[in-house]
This record gives sequence, C-alpha cells and structure tokens, in this order.
Amino acid sequence: MSTGFEERLRAELEGEQIEIPLDADRVLAQGRRTVRARRWGAAVTGAALLALVVSVLTPLVLGRGVPAVPAPAPVATPSATPAPKLLGTAWTGVSVLGIPVGSSLVTLQFTDSGVHAFDGCNSFDQRSADDYRQDEEKLTIDGDGSVSLVLCRSGTATQLLDALHRTTHFRINAGRLVLLDDAGANLAEFDPFEVDGRTWRLESSTGSWVGKDPVITLHVDGDRAWGNSGCGDYTAALTRDGNDWRLSEATIAAPIPCPSDASERMSRFLRLLEQTTSAQPWAPDRLRLATPDGDLTFTIER
Repeated sequence: MSTGFEERLRAELEGEQIEIPLDADRVLAQGRRTVRARRWGAAVTGAALLALVVSVLTPLVLGRGVPAVPAPAPVATPSATPAPKLLGTAWTGVSVLGIPVGSSLVTLQFTDSGVHAFDGCNSFDQRSADDYRQDEEKLTIDGDGSVSLVLCRSGTATQLLDALHRTTHFRINAGRLVLLDDAGANLAEFDPFEVDGRTWRLESSTGSWVGKDPVITLHVDGDRAWGNSGCGDYTAALTRDGNDWRLSEATIAAPIPCPSDASERMSRFLRLLEQTTSAQPWAPDRLRLATPDGDLTFTIER
C-alpha cells in the first residue's frame, strides 16, 4: 500500500529526468554475491534440517532392523556352604594321629552337656557345652574334664585326648569328620555313628525290673523299629529328626506264654519305648533312649 509521500516522490521523478551514474559491473558482482549467500544459507539450513531428521529416524530404523543387544546378566557370586553344626552328632573313629583304629571302638559325641569321647580304653567327658566352641569350621576343645585312668594296650589309648586338645578346626569330607590342627594337619578321622543295621540289647543297668537275662533287643531301620520283648517279637513305628526320636504303635506280633514277672517287664518296656523323646549314642558302645519315666540303655550285641 503506497503512502502520500511515495506518490509525490514518484510524480517528481517522472516529471524530471535525473541521470544517476551506474557502475554495471559493480551491480552485477554484488548481485552474484547476494545470490550465492542466499544459496549457501539455504544449503546450510537444509543440511542442518537433514541432520536433525537423520538423528530422529536412525534409532527408529535401526531398532526395527537390528535386534537389541540384551544387557549382560548379573554374575552370581557363589556363596560358601555353611559348616554343619556338630551339636547332637556322634561319630566312630577311623584313625587317630595316623594310627588306624582297627577293631577298637573309638567314639566322639557333641552334646548339650559337652564333648564325650572314648579312645578304646579311657573315656573323656567335659562338664558343659561351653567347654568346646564351634564357629563355622573353627573348633576348639578345652582340656578340662574328667578322664578315666584305665591301663590297656589299645593303639589309640591317650592319643585321642591329645588330638582333641590340638584341634583348631575341622571339615566334613564325604560324610567323614576330620579334625585338623592350626597347620591343617590331619589329627583324627571319624565316620558317623550308625544306629541302623545293628542289634541292640537292653542292659540290666536300666533297672532292677530287667532281671538277670531280659533278652530284650532293638533293631532300627529308617522309620521302623522291632525286636524281642522277652515275651514275643514286637514292632513299632519310628519318627526321627536327628537325635529326636518318637516311637509309637508298639505291638507284640506273636506273643508267647510268659511268667507274670516277664509279662510285666515286657509291658513296662513297651510303655517306656513309646515315651521315647530322644536317642543318644552312649560311649563306648551304648545307645540310650531318653524317656520321662526312666531311660532305656542298650549295648551293641556282638
């Protein structure tokens, strides 16, 4: 839209002929620079726009054509298996200070009343569980405790007590207990004390009610128990968790005629059997079933 000033100026210019010197070469050169500048600006602007488009589209294109690389899975750090608790376990000796046990009966027990051991001749009993300490595979056994003084020719006599006092740690190797000193030297080896697969005979020391020849036996195999009651064979169901034992359903399979005292003895035995709360190996070759009304002590029948 033109203004009044522009109209007056145009009228004056058209009314008078004005000569303006013009350098044609300079005008053309200036025009070429302007055109190049406009083209260069357009090119730069186009390149910037193209770069922007490429930066946006490239991840989308690659995401469709190339499978994503999964993030590396976290590496699991292997955890050390904790050492088993020795409390409540019982063992029979294999060797002591390099000497094979052979036919000798060497035993080792860890109970809530301390460590109990038998070297084939003498027994060692601690006064409390505080006299031995286990921290994972570290194990120390104090020397205080009662030791019997029996002279015998057992190859492991007195050697076991020395091995126990020198023990600083242990390991379980294929189920076998190995006692070690602070240098890692082997002091003694033990296998688990086996209750199953043996014939156990009730000891007369259980009580005066047993009599001179009770002929009361016990066999254990998994969840079954059976034996001779003195008046016929019996069977019982057994539930156990370590040293925790529960016997139930004790019945006479084939009762035989018995004198009254033998019949009473049988009845008391079966009643005590069903009251069993725990079983503990009792060195050197004994098994004790704990009941509220009196323990039942068995010895291995050889």
